[in-house]
Amino acid sequence: MCAANLRMTVPTVVDGVDNAVASAYGGWPDRLYLIDRDRRIVFQGGEGPFGFKTDELEGAIVRELA
Repeated sequence: MCAANLRMTVPTVVDGVDNAVASAYGGWPDRLYLIDRDRRIVFQGGEGPFGFKTDELEGAIVRELA
């Protein structure tokens, strides 16, 4: 609902009530992830919020798009 209301143009996913994605990817505490077209994790940031290194994520995005 949030993505629709904000008219987001990037793919957005939401974990189910069972938290299967959070359990599978160990996303606690919060982390930044980049998942490629083959559904592989190509970047996993440090534990947030202090481990959020947006410049590192940006670099991973640039490398992935190259």
